Amino acid sequence: MPAVVLSNSRRGKVTGCKYRFFLEHVLGLRRERAEAPLRLGSLWHEYLAGGLRSGDWAAARGAFSACDESEEADLAAMLRGMADNVEGQICGFLAGFEVVAVEQPFFLRIVRRPRGGFKVDAVDRPTPEVLAAERGFVLYYGGVLDAVLRDRETGLLWVAEHKTTRAAEQSAFQRDMDASFQVFGYMLAAARMYPDEQICGVIFDAARKKLPGVPKANQCKFCKGTGWQELKVKEAGVTATARQICAVCDGSGNGLFSASIIETTEAAIDAALAGAPQLLKPEYSEWRETKFREWRAECLRVSKPFWFTYLKPVREEQISAWLADTWQVARQYHALKKAKCEREFSRHLDSLICNRCPVRPLCLDGGDWDREGVPYGFVREVVSEIPREIGGPVDGAEEETPEPDDDYLGF
Repeated sequence: MPAVVLSNSRRGKVTGCKYRFFLEHVLGLRRERAEAPLRLGSLWHEYLAGGLRSGDWAAARGAFSACDESEEADLAAMLRGMADNVEGQICGFLAGFEVVAVEQPFFLRIVRRPRGGFKVDAVDRPTPEVLAAERGFVLYYGGVLDAVLRDRETGLLWVAEHKTTRAAEQSAFQRDMDASFQVFGYMLAAARMYPDEQICGVIFDAARKKLPGVPKANQCKFCKGTGWQELKVKEAGVTATARQICAVCDGSGNGLFSASIIETTEAAIDAALAGAPQLLKPEYSEWRETKFREWRAECLRVSKPFWFTYLKPVREEQISAWLADTWQVARQYHALKKAKCEREFSRHLDSLICNRCPVRPLCLDGGDWDREGVPYGFVREVVSEIPREIGGPVDGAEEETPEPDDDYLGF
């Protein structure tokens, strides 16, 4: 039986929507271009890693320059604005720590003992030959520790995890992190990589961000641009939900523009309007003069970035429970990879998760796209045994993590 390789991303996908797993890990489909939240998080990670390595935070902002001459210039402006607001806080916090490691990859080889419990060893990244040579069921769990910090006062180690979040309050972010499983894998990895050190827990450092939302031209406000509407249908005393073609736009998705309030930052407001010429039409003059000013003022009030830390101690019994659960997830992953029939993969159908899912267009279309071809806006690639973000092949997009702290709620 070949070994199974899991990352935090893959673990979340197995426990999340099985249909998304089918599209991404069986058919090998992914979005042609990374979502803006993923791009923002990647660049923010580069900035923090550069600052931690060199101590030169001004030079670390060079990570944002790649966006300056592209259509992502607004993203670079937003990131610089975030850095302007929080850089002083970051430097002040790090003054109490010594940087031990930055962006440190790890792999754990996990085997179940015959009489219970698990044997866990820190190993090098496995090659395809090593994976094929394994006998019995073996789990390799890999990832990257954003940073390892030593408290100058106590001499104890902490694992640092960088995040960006949309949460308006620190308490909301802490609830998300308390629901995250990734900290237990990171703690176990740190304990194996630094066997002579005491690992206290994980420090989440979070920068708040607001992503620019550009109004969609001619979007039908009755079906929100989807082309269909949901109706409540009652048959034999049972109420069910049915879909019908939107009568306003006749299924095209184009109709009356919905002038809803969108969240953005000061740097992106003018760009958002420039990309929405329909707002210059006479019917929107009143909205432009009054509602827009109120909306802009509210955006500026709530969009100021801030940075904070959340120290999460981890107990030994939590790591043991994580090991047992992850072992079952690995078994499930192995079974799903062998399945080829689409009907074996059920949809998640959770409004909060589905609305932010990158494969949502394919899920909405149902059976109206060719499984042998490549749908518009997607590319097809071979799914590697080892994910790219933990050292796998680089010809593909980095995987995102569908957990409470994920690419959509904060990552």
